[in-house]
Amino acid sequence: MDTEGRADPPRRCHSEPQGGVAPTLVDPQPSVQVAEGGQAGVGPPLPVRACVIGLGEFGLPHARAYRENPRVDLVALCDIRKRPLREAGRELSVGRLYEDYSEMLEAEKNNIDVVSVATPDESHAEIASAALGINKHVFLEKPMCRTLREADRTLEEASRSRGMLMVDFILRFDPRYIRAREIAASGELGRIIALHARRHASSEFARTHGKFSNLFLSSAVHDIDAILWMTSAKPVRVYATGNGSLLNEKFDDAILCILEFDEGTIASIDSNWVLPLHAPRLESGLRIVGTKGVVDVAGDQGLTEVTAGAGVVVPDLSLRPIVVGDTLEGALKRAIDHFVTCVLEGKGPSVGPLEGRDALKVALALEESARSHKPVRLDW
Repeated sequence: MDTEGRADPPRRCHSEPQGGVAPTLVDPQPSVQVAEGGQAGVGPPLPVRACVIGLGEFGLPHARAYRENPRVDLVALCDIRKRPLREAGRELSVGRLYEDYSEMLEAEKNNIDVVSVATPDESHAEIASAALGINKHVFLEKPMCRTLREADRTLEEASRSRGMLMVDFILRFDPRYIRAREIAASGELGRIIALHARRHASSEFARTHGKFSNLFLSSAVHDIDAILWMTSAKPVRVYATGNGSLLNEKFDDAILCILEFDEGTIASIDSNWVLPLHAPRLESGLRIVGTKGVVDVAGDQGLTEVTAGAGVVVPDLSLRPIVVGDTLEGALKRAIDHFVTCVLEGKGPSVGPLEGRDALKVALALEESARSHKPVRLDW
């Protein structure tokens, strides 16, 4: 443990590479074997009773998605900030409001079935484990944890719990990415040679998310998971570089990552949070190149709004919940709906803690590579 009580990062070999051999991320496989998402069984009766911990940019959309699901009763909210907590309570007509998550779990343990965790990265393991420890189903924002040691402790807690654990990788619920994977898996593209992902965010993210997370864990981890999902493979060597901290006092403003796979496939991830404030808040995409074809997921937006009052607005119609007509749409909404269905049917989710751990392992290796300026080998 470090001096602040956080779990130590995974052990790494820092020896100089010999003959082009990269240092290896030392990571013994977790001793606990967990079924997808934890233990499955008979789900609770309708409605599923939900609470949300953390009501920032990610947590408030969680709460809205639960509120819009007719099979869910949103019963409690928690945030350490009083004003956002009160505002969310008014907006969502939720009266049971808490500033301390442990107090909420104790007070509401007989009144809730599921817990959404959308707090800063370093608290994910602690809060998820506490909820799993009282047998609640947990929908956990990415990254799963901050270290592999924390991830393994969370996996162990999930293996003992009657609750299910799902990690929020929303690209798996974006129809464009789903279709891209179907095409790649069908063989239409031939052998996959390369994948190129990009995720460019507004400089607003550097000033908000950059207070508690870096680009590897807050941004690139989405594309890491998508690449592992698209290829059904795991990289054996990674390399990353960053530009340093200009907009953010702690972390790189831009990173470039390379992932190498055993069969010769390579992948790149280009991520930054330096777009001007008047630009779209997020611009992302994925290209998959095969020996017989190419598939492109080109950007998040398919609509541009231009008005005299607001100027140019490019709404996110694919990822975050947005009202279209009279319904809430978006990949996050679909992810939470999937989670609720799994809870009700007593089955494991399509993306569980093992996938969360895999993506975290790659992100941490890339973080180490950028810090050491050396490639890092991965043992699986």
